[in-house]
Amino acid sequence: MKIVGLFNEHDVKIIAGTDTPIGFLTPGYSLHKELELQVEAGLTPLQALRSATITPAKFFNLDNKIGTIDPGKYADLVILNSNPLEKIKST
Repeated sequence: MKIVGLFNEHDVKIIAGTDTPIGFLTPGYSLHKELELQVEAGLTPLQALRSATITPAKFFNLDNKIGTIDPGKYADLVILNSNPLEKIKST
């Protein structure tokens, strides 16, 4: 996790997710855990959320279609009981 904190300190773009299927990872849950670990490594909750939304959309040149909540873009929304910007476990 130290390396993630160092990357963040040097403005390296961090994208949440894995590049390979890993046994015993539960899809969905593992992403939430990754966001928690990013915050433990020094990212703010906002930076962690961006690593799973707008940052990958920009990387794949899809930010005109996904990544933010804007008119004309695709989005899946959920209603949460608390604010993930205050407590990332709220995702």
